[in-house]
Amino acid sequence: GGEALSGLARAFISSGAGSVLATNWKVDATASSLQTRALLQGLAGGRTTVAQALAGSQRLLYTQAETAHPFYWAGFQLIGDGGVRL
Repeated sequence: GGEALSGLARAFISSGAGSVLATNWKVDATASSLQTRALLQGLAGGRTTVAQALAGSQRLLYTQAETAHPFYWAGFQLIGDGGVRL
């Protein structure tokens, strides 16, 4: 449930992580692979915040007919500071 997710995120943040990216439900492997790859590519240049990169990776999926349903792109939740650039 939500308490388990918030407890896990709290543990990482208490240990020094600025933010945590977690899933709310079991995600589709193919879609999450595409989303994760797009997220990391968005962060690679250092000009995009984590929140912006996540939004861009979600947009990549919800603009395609095969992955437009929220099941495919809305499973990831950013907890913590989304304004960080890596």
